[in-house]
Amino acid sequence: MHPTCCTMVAKGDHVSSWSRSKPLTQQSWAVVKANTYLLAFPVTGLLLALIPLVVFGGIAAAAFLAHLAVVGVIAIVVALFAMNICVMLAAAGAVSAIDAELHGTDASLRYGYGKAFGSFGKVAKWSAIATVVGLILGLVRGGGTGNAGAVIIRSVLAAAGGVMWGLITFFALPIIMLEGRGPLAAIKESAHLFRQRWGMQLTGGIRIGGLIGLALILPGMALIVLGCFIVGNELVLGVLALVIGVVVLLVGSLLLNTVKAVFSVVLYRYAKDGVSLAGFNADDLAAAVKVRG
Repeated sequence: MHPTCCTMVAKGDHVSSWSRSKPLTQQSWAVVKANTYLLAFPVTGLLLALIPLVVFGGIAAAAFLAHLAVVGVIAIVVALFAMNICVMLAAAGAVSAIDAELHGTDASLRYGYGKAFGSFGKVAKWSAIATVVGLILGLVRGGGTGNAGAVIIRSVLAAAGGVMWGLITFFALPIIMLEGRGPLAAIKESAHLFRQRWGMQLTGGIRIGGLIGLALILPGMALIVLGCFIVGNELVLGVLALVIGVVVLLVGSLLLNTVKAVFSVVLYRYAKDGVSLAGFNADDLAAAVKVRG
């Protein structure tokens, strides 16, 4: 990818910010199209994550069958942690490669993973924190049993906590990989950058990838639901709908994760240095985070 000029920008307004998610997604996708190897990062991350899933998932299943609940729970936690490491290593590699490309340096899958494994300790610690937070949010959400009012409240609290956690840690991985910070320092710096650039009145998540969601994620989920409903009466059509739905959903998730990785680097550089890269519009970047008017 050829070098792209960086332009100093001021904080933009937040008018019609939802409408600006479309060009942000299109520009992020343009970066991916110019560097298609970036799609290999989430694919390899998923494949690597299958290893601990199978190994520790099997151990957990055997433990529960043997009525060793404690061992089973421990195996599940270890599986989640190991899977998180695999996914985070892939994401870390993508971040490193994307930043290099945006600054005019040709990178590769090998380059990205080299950087990721070079920061393995920090990535593993970040994965551990993410795993613990995920488990806590899961506990808050509960199993969906009990009083209906309590279930709704717990679900809302867990969802709100997940959105806020995702927002304040959006820059954590770029900071770890591009600045060499530890995970705790990265979380603190990520939250600081949001406060510095967008203030304290944050009311929602990062606006990116809506087009992919509408074009692939939602149709994939719809096909899966349709397949589940009709498989009992129309076996062939039901299975076909399920298979197509799963494939469409996986493709959508692959594209969405890659586009988000590009955007995380671009938005990080904007928040930190006040520069827009790869032809991104400064006002669109400023409006990418929803704030209270």
